[in-house]
Amino acid sequence: MNYEQAAWWLAGIIDGEGCVSCSGGARELTITNTDGKILSRVRGALIILGVDDWYEHWEELPNRKPCCRICVTGRKRLEILARLPLQSDKKEKFASLLASYKRSPVCTDSPATQSA
Repeated sequence: MNYEQAAWWLAGIIDGEGCVSCSGGARELTITNTDGKILSRVRGALIILGVDDWYEHWEELPNRKPCCRICVTGRKRLEILARLPLQSDKKEKFASLLASYKRSPVCTDSPATQSA
């Protein structure tokens, strides 16, 4: 996958599966999925796009498939993702989230930056 393919593919995943949020003092993009192949492609696309760090949390609940949350934090990494060709309201959510850095170094919960 080249840079342009990674950008468009990840934009689609973020538009459909991503959550741009400001919660508990952290600004982040979270992608949650149960499909290992999709999660692997997300990781690969992040690397191609220059997002050099993220954290993952696997969760197993009774009567549900195990799922993984890939969370990207940090202003520079979120700025990279905000430049993707997003087609949903996630584009505005990223803009609001990044603008909040100018107001405060710590994120406060706000309906303007919450998105599922």
